[in-house]
Amino acid sequence: MPLKIEMSPESVRPVVVCDACGEPIVDARDGNYQWQAPVEPGLSRKFVFFTYKRTQSRNRGAVTPPATAPDAS
Repeated sequence: MPLKIEMSPESVRPVVVCDACGEPIVDARDGNYQWQAPVEPGLSRKFVFFTYKRTQSRNRGAVTPPATAPDAS
């Protein structure tokens, strides 16, 4: 789950988490987003995966979807 809420005694804030390594993406310039291309053309909805740019280049752009993610078609 890439979007989370981080709560502390001082604040509550949204956090984007890298789907590949599980670490928060602190600086947006270091992050990227990807999605699975539809198998068949037409209107469909797909999950967005957030990754570090360095993770994407290491995996040649491939991100394995989390095992718990339901089909978003």
